[in-house]
This record gives sequence, structure tokens and C-alpha cells, in this order.
Amino acid sequence: MRKDQIYFVNKKEDASTGLYSLFDYKDFRDTMDAEKGYLQGRFDAIPYTDTTLTTLKALIYGKA
Repeated sequence: MRKDQIYFVNKKEDASTGLYSLFDYKDFRDTMDAEKGYLQGRFDAIPYTDTTLTTLKALIYGKA
């Protein structure tokens, strides 16, 4: 995939959502591994890997 085809979504503290492209990161080079960088938290989007049904429902509906 090209870097203009990769987007990140980040939920902010005020409950708003930020959407931005990997293309916005000028220091990202084509030789870099985007997946590895994402998992390391390099692109301000926090990788969230807990996919339990309870946790997903809490994220969607805002319940703890």
C-alpha cells in the first residue's frame, strides 16, 4: 500500500476523533515498516489489541 492509502484514527480525551494519513508524516520513508511503526506508537495512533467482546462493546457504547 502507498502511504497516502493508510489512515489512522485516534480517540482523544475530549471524546473527539482525529483522522490522519501516514502521508502527513514527512519523516516516514518508503523503506520503513508502517505496521511495525504503528505497533510501536510512532504515529500518535495508539495500537489497541484487546478484542474481547466486552471491551469492544465498552468502546462502542462508552460503558466501562
